[in-house]
Amino acid sequence: MIRQQGNLMKRAERSGRRRSAGVDFVFEFGITLFTPRPQSQFADVSDADLGDLDGRIAELNSQVQTVTQSCKKLDAALKELQSSLTTEEMTKEVEELKQECCACRERLKGIKSADNHVTPEEKEKVYKERNAYLKEWKKRKRLASDMIDSILEGYPKSKKQFLEEVGIETDEDCKVNMPSV
Repeated sequence: MIRQQGNLMKRAERSGRRRSAGVDFVFEFGITLFTPRPQSQFADVSDADLGDLDGRIAELNSQVQTVTQSCKKLDAALKELQSSLTTEEMTKEVEELKQECCACRERLKGIKSADNHVTPEEKEKVYKERNAYLKEWKKRKRLASDMIDSILEGYPKSKKQFLEEVGIETDEDCKVNMPSV
């Protein structure tokens, strides 16, 4: 260590960074400044004192860990409280929900008291008409498909090319699905 300190002192003397004779030196290693102290100015420490200091360090480390854990718990509690609604926000939301509920009740009263209810006979008539139109749609689709297939027997191109040339749009091209009966 003395040899190293002597080498460092020589470097300091060369760099011109010596502060006071024999006490403080500042060595510049790139950006870092290093100030060694002569060990003779410090008192000798016994092994018992070092053991006491190690015990104190262990005790302080355990205290740091307990404080860190309690801080984490408090942070979690704080985040939970910050994410929950305040009393004012909660009362405002309750009022909005009450207004929405009143509006829905008024709408329901209007629907129940309406005179234009559909009778079962009218409903049955509409369903029969719907089924008749669906049957007609299926019948026309089958006839058109049969005609196209008979034309395509002697046609040199594909079905898709034929439909494009003639200008026929199929239900599948328009993304129309036939409802069930």
